[in-house]
Amino acid sequence: MKKPLIAITPSHNTENDDISMRPTYLRAVAAAGGLPVVLPLEGSEEDIAQYAETCDGFLFSGGPDLHPFLFGEDTHQNCGNVSAARDNMEQKLFHQVFKAGKPILGICRGIQEINVFLGGDIYQDLPSQYEAAFPIAHRQPYYYTTTSHLVDIVPGTRMAEIAGGKAQIAVNSMHHQAVRSLAPGLTIESYRQRLGSNLRFVRAMPNTPALLGEGMTGVSYDGGLFTEEEKREMETLFTSFGKLQLVEERLMDAVGCVSGSSPAFVYMFIEALADGAVKYGLPRAAACQMAAQAVLGSAKMVLETGKHPEQLKDEVCSPGGTTIQGVSALEEAGFRSAVIRACDACYKKSTEIQ
Repeated sequence: MKKPLIAITPSHNTENDDISMRPTYLRAVAAAGGLPVVLPLEGSEEDIAQYAETCDGFLFSGGPDLHPFLFGEDTHQNCGNVSAARDNMEQKLFHQVFKAGKPILGICRGIQEINVFLGGDIYQDLPSQYEAAFPIAHRQPYYYTTTSHLVDIVPGTRMAEIAGGKAQIAVNSMHHQAVRSLAPGLTIESYRQRLGSNLRFVRAMPNTPALLGEGMTGVSYDGGLFTEEEKREMETLFTSFGKLQLVEERLMDAVGCVSGSSPAFVYMFIEALADGAVKYGLPRAAACQMAAQAVLGSAKMVLETGKHPEQLKDEVCSPGGTTIQGVSALEEAGFRSAVIRACDACYKKSTEIQ
């Protein structure tokens, strides 16, 4: 029987420009019945298109850090070495393969870059960017074959089948980066086509304030496929780290604008507001705290009074006072238009990566 060709992306030594491959990848593919093929990092668009057409499956392997420019960030001081050549080749290859609907598996760096290529982002350095009550050793002191922590397995998935129905499995970790914001844009139907129509899917778009229990998650699913008990369990899950809003799936791209991406916009507003206060002599720490609390309190006014934001704004603006002068300046600068244009840009990007 003809074995499926499984293409594997290689490691890249940027000092001498050599490429290499851990033999464990090759052995694992062979043990699963595939024929492993190590891809080069150089090639034209036509070459990459031929790889995508010829090979039956694709494994994006582990390796160095992703360049932060891929997800719109400057380089963190703890970011490690990167390979621009590998980033470029794998990005082109992924989009060709994804468009063709071929099976894709990401391991370590591979998972992170798939998320980035689809519009998500990553922590550049877990120890300094993610706080946890019990910091797991993601750079474990043991040898690779020794496991160091547990991961949960979602029931009913292919991974659960591979794990023999176990709810958890022991793994090791040798990385300092991880997925932060999940990629938007993937529809339930796209998952069904790739993973099987017999599976049930819940599509969710959380945001980063969930880390503090103040998240906002948009959720969509086919209500006819779930029992009332399952719906209650989902509600319990998503409200455990914030608030939940059920929406039709066709509106999930809009959810990404208003709650998924908007924390970044709010942080920019807080920063700008604090800068304005610092300009007139207020210490930076005090300015940031006051600006952040003003935003928090204003948000609670909207949520808890039930009043329209316009009414609440008018209640702050005394006739001929300081606030209306500031509101007028924001209007002249196109504040509302800028926010709406930011939502337009988010929406456009989300629809492009479906």
